[in-house]
Amino acid sequence: MSIQVGDRFRVTRAVDPIGVFVIQKAPAHTSGTHGVLPADTVIAALDQAPGAIECLAYPQEYDALEETLVPADVRSSPKHSALA
Repeated sequence: MSIQVGDRFRVTRAVDPIGVFVIQKAPAHTSGTHGVLPADTVIAALDQAPGAIECLAYPQEYDALEETLVPADVRSSPKHSALA
């Protein structure tokens, strides 16, 4: 099965830990942390390289999950760039 950009999948159980990329304001850089993706979350695929066994994806309702996925100390940082 080949995954295409925009394909949607529903998570059937909580996924712990997942990698969470955090984009910060200038001087721009990206950091990472870990979070728990709750059961019943719909994720949207970015793309899958030919022959790959995984792909990058993001929660369809990211804004609603930001508090769950991004730790409080990161969200409260003046460098944090919230999507909302």
